[in-house]
Amino acid sequence: MNNSPKLTLREVEFEDYSEFEELKKRVGLSSDSREYWDNLWSNPTFKEEGIDPPHGWFLLDGEKTVGHIGNMPHVFYLDEERHVATTSTAMGVDSKYRAYSILLADTFFKQKNVDLFITTGIESVCKLFEFLKGKKIPQHDYNQVLYWILNPTQFIEAGLKRKGQSSYPILLGGKILGLPVFFFEQLYRKFSIDNQDKFHMTEIDPLEISYEFEILWERKKIERNRIQFSRNSALLRWHYNPPAKTFKTKIICCHDNSRLIGYAVLRSEFEPSIGLLRSKIVDLIAEKDDPKIIDHLFRGCYKYARESGCGVIEVIGFPRVIRDCLDKYKPYKRYLPSFPYICRIANKQLTDILKDEKRWYSSLYETDGAW
Repeated sequence: MNNSPKLTLREVEFEDYSEFEELKKRVGLSSDSREYWDNLWSNPTFKEEGIDPPHGWFLLDGEKTVGHIGNMPHVFYLDEERHVATTSTAMGVDSKYRAYSILLADTFFKQKNVDLFITTGIESVCKLFEFLKGKKIPQHDYNQVLYWILNPTQFIEAGLKRKGQSSYPILLGGKILGLPVFFFEQLYRKFSIDNQDKFHMTEIDPLEISYEFEILWERKKIERNRIQFSRNSALLRWHYNPPAKTFKTKIICCHDNSRLIGYAVLRSEFEPSIGLLRSKIVDLIAEKDDPKIIDHLFRGCYKYARESGCGVIEVIGFPRVIRDCLDKYKPYKRYLPSFPYICRIANKQLTDILKDEKRWYSSLYETDGAW
């Protein structure tokens, strides 16, 4: 006798907020506000690019929702040609039905008119996508995190809390170990964070992103023959200003006179369980990959994060040309538990091209780590 459940799938609809939140609580995904959910449906990619894919799918056992996979579309340019990609988001399945997760992934991959499928989920999701013929992107150090300690005491106390230490050893350890780390940082990582050139640096909020970002994007997308995910001004404002989120986002801008020549996106979030305020550079664009511009943007992010009281600033992803510039600032390095960026190429004309590391410009921007 076959006791397998009779499962079905249906597309996610705007009215499904409460049902989705109930599922997320059961499977351990972080909850989101109604405002955040509503904002997902106003993604400019749908309107401006004429793309209208499903927002995701639910896995159902009868009328009960037991699983979900989200679907976030992008437009990218390669050799000046427009292509469509999509990233899976918020994949979660009730423990009893985990063996059927493949139904959601398979449905995601069966979408029409998509050139590139991406997942940047947890280890189990990435392994599932690899099983379904997904491949690690050829940015081979994407799983290597670069980081700089800004507040040694805060950073060490957070590490002790993560290891389950009690309050007194944490306080004592943070004070005792923080001092030598502070002096080591001053000697080993001694560099100026002040602007030494004619470039003008500013800090703005996401809603202040203006048409000058559009002009920079139009120059940037034809600059090199590699993947460039769309970064028009409307999309950037939507992408980096989600409502009712716990993180704070700042845009560090670099101007040459009045001309925008680069920007970096810095996202800071407090982790209350360990008492750590962590900053991440989730995107960085510099005209012609100019090392001077990259230097100024990094120093601007470093300065802002330190003055904001962050314990650490991190970088994940970016091509070699960016990471080589950052390496001179002597970062600490650690590896993520698994490789977090898996893709599957649907457009066969792109298969050989996208085996070349130099064709990629991937950061947290196009992943669910930046939403």
